[in-house]
Amino acid sequence: MSRLAGGVGPAHPLAALPRVWWFPGLRGYRSGKRGTYLRNELDDQPPVPGGDELSWLEDEAEKPEWNIAEGDPVRSVTPAGLEAVAGNLPVPSSLRLLTARGDLQRRIRSATACFLDLGDFAAATSGGGYLVHMLSDQQWCLHWLLYLDPAGNEAVVTSTEPIGIDLPGDEAAPPRFISLDSEMMRLNVCADTFAEFLYRFWIENEIFFALGSNQSLTPAAAAYAAGLPRTATRP
Repeated sequence: MSRLAGGVGPAHPLAALPRVWWFPGLRGYRSGKRGTYLRNELDDQPPVPGGDELSWLEDEAEKPEWNIAEGDPVRSVTPAGLEAVAGNLPVPSSLRLLTARGDLQRRIRSATACFLDLGDFAAATSGGGYLVHMLSDQQWCLHWLLYLDPAGNEAVVTSTEPIGIDLPGDEAAPPRFISLDSEMMRLNVCADTFAEFLYRFWIENEIFFALGSNQSLTPAAAAYAAGLPRTATRP
């Protein structure tokens, strides 16, 4: 089970949402029909550490290509950017740390050219929460957002819609309020905490790149990969 103590339990505002981990196939470990992302049941995935100190990134080398600090964001993940979008929200210390250290951002890479982007605004949600845009892939197939609320609840969700981003003038204005059960937004919980999301995203991408270049997995990646379910489905 990937669910952490204090995560999205029965009383959490997001408890009714599907729990899905979207990721490309991993040759020899997780297979399925071809597609940019495969649907994986979140609670069937290997457990991951959730420490807000992100210590697992300290010894990781910066990646000159495909790192998530690259791209063309609306708003870069910097302390000033975070203050502008989420200054009044209880932001987890793991995000504050990532925001303050560009070197940590450059140590995480993405097989689908994902890049960090705080967007234009935090969208209010039903139940009194907020969604803060965090990550998009290059083609805007999928967006990752941090859910926060005044009660201290936290989670990372995905959507096919660019929530929190103002679109060009000829596009319809993005909604400032999101109903958590909106069928159009197709919200899925992909992690119970931001720190958990970062670790799984980092290590699965490391496995992806190692397999693609026929390199051996690191001990941490091999241990994680050994626990992967061997099937997945397309959306």
